[in-house]
Amino acid sequence: MRRPLPVLAALVAAALLAAGCGSSGPSTKDTYTAAFTRINQELIGAGVDVGKAVTTASTKTNARIGVDFARLSDRAATLAGQLVKLVPPKEVAADHALLVSGLRKEAGSLNRIAEAAVNGDVAGATSASKEAVSGAAGIRDPRRRIATTLKLDQ
Repeated sequence: MRRPLPVLAALVAAALLAAGCGSSGPSTKDTYTAAFTRINQELIGAGVDVGKAVTTASTKTNARIGVDFARLSDRAATLAGQLVKLVPPKEVAADHALLVSGLRKEAGSLNRIAEAAVNGDVAGATSASKEAVSGAAGIRDPRRRIATTLKLDQ
């Protein structure tokens, strides 16, 4: 009786080598660090932009505030989506999950500010702004811990 398993194993091994699975390419940590370095800078920039949007809101129309905060909401959601695609190393996996969650919550808060502004809902905008401020730590803290662990500039 013929044994197909050794032949199958050899074919799988050959396929994996051909696909580069046995190569000495960058590690998961190196790949994550490179991607997170770029995202980290975008996160810092987004935080600055949220601060500017808040401080300049009193000089803008409700419609303009709505557009600005909708864009910031989309940006936070996009950053969360980029992070979800990464495979974090074990030492930052918990903070990675917290960061994704924090960005998703912040995107929701920023979107609620946008909607409230467009609708002229001062109470709604105030409430959503308080959510956004309190939720900022859910982004800042895990981002800083990841950057520290990966020895990145903050």
